[in-house]
Parts: sequence; C-alpha cells; structure tokens
Amino acid sequence: MIKILALSPLLRPGLLLLLFPLIIIPLQAQTTVIYQHTFSGDSSTSLHGQPIDVDPGGTGNTWNAHSSWKADGASGLYSTATVPFEPQSGFIYHLSASFRDVTGDDYWLALGFTAGSSTASGQRFLGSPTTGYAWMLRRGNNATQPDQLFAGPATANGISIEPSLDHSRDVDLMILLDTRNESWQVQWYQKYAADFYFTQIHTFTYSTNPDIHAVGFASGQNTIHGRLKNFNLLRIESNLEITPDGQPQDTAIYGSQPVEFVVRFTTNSQPVAVWHRLQEGIDTTLPGDNPDIVSSLEYNDATDAWLARLIMTDANADDEGAYYCILSDESVFPVVSTAARLQVNALLTYWPLGQAEVADNRYLDRQGGHHADITGLPAFVLGAHGQDAAASEITPEAGWASSSPLRPIGFTGEFSIAFWYRWNGLQDMTSAAGDLMVESIWNGTSRLDHAAQPGHWQFFCVTFDGTTGRTYLDGRIKTTESWHKVDPGRITVDLGHASGAHTFNGALDDVRIFNYALSDAQVVSLFTEDVLCILSYAQTFDLTGPNGSPDCRVDLYDLRILLDNWMSCGIYPRCQ
Repeated sequence: MIKILALSPLLRPGLLLLLFPLIIIPLQAQTTVIYQHTFSGDSSTSLHGQPIDVDPGGTGNTWNAHSSWKADGASGLYSTATVPFEPQSGFIYHLSASFRDVTGDDYWLALGFTAGSSTASGQRFLGSPTTGYAWMLRRGNNATQPDQLFAGPATANGISIEPSLDHSRDVDLMILLDTRNESWQVQWYQKYAADFYFTQIHTFTYSTNPDIHAVGFASGQNTIHGRLKNFNLLRIESNLEITPDGQPQDTAIYGSQPVEFVVRFTTNSQPVAVWHRLQEGIDTTLPGDNPDIVSSLEYNDATDAWLARLIMTDANADDEGAYYCILSDESVFPVVSTAARLQVNALLTYWPLGQAEVADNRYLDRQGGHHADITGLPAFVLGAHGQDAAASEITPEAGWASSSPLRPIGFTGEFSIAFWYRWNGLQDMTSAAGDLMVESIWNGTSRLDHAAQPGHWQFFCVTFDGTTGRTYLDGRIKTTESWHKVDPGRITVDLGHASGAHTFNGALDDVRIFNYALSDAQVVSLFTEDVLCILSYAQTFDLTGPNGSPDCRVDLYDLRILLDNWMSCGIYPRCQ
C-alpha cells in the first residue's frame, strides 16, 4: 500500500459556550411578579410556614421547609425549602437568588425548579418528591470540584460550570425557563454579588418538558452552611421572536467581496440588535472601529418584521468566523440568533518541498505558515518540473514530516489535496494491483489499479464537494464515489507517511491543500503549470493565452489567432 499523504486527527473542537452580558431585569409592564422574598426574619425562627414577602396572586402560599432552614436565610441541612409553582406555556420565567457566606466542604447549596415539596430530611433535588429540574448548585469549596448545573431529572443532563466563581466570594444565581415553544428551553446565569451583569453559562432544550410543581432551595449535606439574602420568581411576557426563515445564513466566498448577514424578527416594542463575531474562541462586538463593517436595524412594512443587518464591504480571510446577533426589546430578555459561518475559499497550504524551501529542518508552508517538522535529514532530488533539488526523497528513515495543526475543512465540508509524486516501486504492498490508493479514516478507500508508473513523475489530486469524492491522475479524472461529509476539526498533515508508518517509497513535490473542491478545469490548470497540456485538441486549437503562450484553454485568445490566420492565408488553425 502506498500512503502518499495522510491526515491524522490531533485536536478536536470541544463544547462552545457563547458568553454575553445580561442586565439585571427591571420590573416593567411586561413583567409580572410571582414571588419575591427577602430573608430578614429572626435567626431562631424556622422558615417553614413563613409567608412570602410579595405574593401578588394572593394565594397565601408559605414556605415548605425542613426545620433547619431559618427565617433569616440561614441554610438548612440535607433538605429543601420550596414554594408551590406550576409553569404555564407561553412565558419566560425568571428565577434568581443571592447566596452569601457559603462555606464548608465540596457539598453544596442549590437553586432550582422541582417536582414537588417536602419537609423531610434527605430531600435534596436528587429524587422524589423533590426531584430537581433546571437547577444549579454552589459548593462550599469548589477548589477540588466545580459548581454544577443540571437540566434534570435530578443529576441528568448536567455539566460542570467552568470556570466556577471564586468560592470565597458571594454570588447571585439566575435560571430562565422559556416555555414559549413546544419544547421548553432553560438558560443558566451567574455573577458575583458586586457585579451588575450576569453571564450566561449554558442553554438546554428539553425533548420532554419537565413536570414542575415548586421552586426553591436544597442543601446537599449537613456539612454545608450559607445564607440566602433574597429570592425572586418573575414571569416575563416577551413577544420578540426570530421568524422561521429569519436566521443568518452560512456564507462562502472567493477572495475579497461584500458579505451581508441578516436576522428577521418580530416584536411589538422597540428592539436593540448587537452583532458579535466569534473567532478562535474570542468574542468581538461589531462593528467596533472597523470602517468596512456596518450594522443597521430597520422595520419592513411589507413583511411586518424587523431586519437586523451586518454588512462587510470587503470581507476577506481575516473575517472568517461565526457571526450571531443578540436581540432584545423592552422585556430585556435577550434572544440570540444562530451563528452563521463565513468561509473564504482559498489555497490553505503550499509545501514546495525543495531544498530552498527548508529552514530549521522544517518544510516551509509558503501559503498558511503551517510548517512541517521533518524526520531525519532529507535528500533533495530533481523535481517534477525539472528543477534541481526541488523535491524531497522519502525513505523510512528520513524526509517524511508532520505539519503544525490546521483546519483544512470548513463548514461546506469541501476540500482538495494536490501533489506530484515519483514512485520507486513496490513497498509495503502485496501486489501491483491497486498500486495507488486514497484512504480516509472517515470515508473509506478509493483504489486506482495499475495507475502508478515507477520512476515517473505523476500529478495526483483528490477533491470532495460535500457529497462526491473524485480522484485525478495527471489531470484526468479516475474515480468518482459518494463520500460522507465530515468535520475533523484541527488536524496535522502527514507528508510522506501515515502516523509515522507506511512511508512513501519515492519523492514528493509541490503539496497543496484547498478548503474547497477544485473543478475539473482547475485540476487541469494545476497539472499543466509547467508540463504539456493533456487535452486531445490542445495541440491543434490551443494557440495562445493571456501571456502569449498556450494555456491549455481554447478561448477568445485562440479565436483571435484563428481569425487572423484565416484572414491572412485562408487556412486555420495555423498558416503553413
């Protein structure tokens, strides 16, 4: 088997959490108070049976709590303190509380929605009747274990909060339960007590909506202590919605050109739209001070919808990334659009592999700076285009290399790899059949039987357009197969080997990787840069090109010569 070029995974993208500030929600016409309570009672009085400070519904509900929970907010032991609550569809529910002086070991105090209430010891959101849904915990000491959040039931669908807020400082926690859609959604937030802004931690969408009958607090163990300062449960009636066809769309461009992202949404009040770009984990608010980026917000009478636009007048490779818009109205509850990706289709890497293109025992990447570390001392030989020391001879001991990490495949799933090789004959192979092979750890194998010619330079290219993989040999298409679209994330490129084994027995020259699928004509163009054109009619009709020489294309340049010859001597294509 010949392994000419192999891609091996190195890094894989992890969970991406979009972080953005949220102003504390004020009480406005669209906000209804369900409960509000300040824990200012006597430290010797049990919280159980105490009336809730603000209960506009006049329900007369009181706290259901184990006897260890106190009216001054002192936390209970290994138990819960809750009030009755059943969410209705069509609203956003805001649950928040202030946690003070939480100390002890890595057990916790928690805030959340629950399946029910209990005054018994041992009830902690971990099982019936107080099973937790959409809850989060604050540890007495999170130095060894982080704070956590859970969608439920109990500890199902949970994640660690990274980074957890300093356990020595007071914090405010907030949970937003959105019941406006068929599948409910929950968002978790946190901040230090002294800060004005909450930070979003995580978002979760339920496949089965939770059966909630109470809200409140839980204590994880007898060794945890803390104090509750206040408690809020609000209903927010936000009507801001992104229309079904209103999300921004992924966009791929060539070179530099204008790009526009648009979010279409409806609301009955004055909206605010703020665009963001996420690049390599760095979130930037737009347009900033960039004169080539303009944002606008306008109302369209014809569609009865708002349009939030982001226009880049000259987008290029520096602008690649994910773009999203945060929308808000008078309810101050943000709606975040999906992230639309911008990709610039281009040549990503180019390793000439000649002696002049080596520094510090690395093959230099003249396009993207992803230089490849060489094993051993390479020997340089006559290249594919007849230049001295322009190609690298690969042996098991020397010449093969691995690049620094890069991302060769964008959201389109497309890519192309092209290179020249000179094979010295069989090595690590069982027969001459299938002597040239393209192998992917994701997509399988394509075989080009009896294709390689030992001792001769040949040009090889593989392309993938998101559904179909094609292989080319010396500019001619050889195989066409259905492949699966993948996103390997950031990877290394192995030149002349596969993970340190199966080294190629021969020489390599001019390795290129593109993040899009080359067309048949583009493959031919790469092949014919310095060699004879393979088109059957080229010798007859390819007479010239933009530079005055044949360019393996029959176009208007050639037509002009044909017409000149016809007018001059009455013979085409050439006057004899």
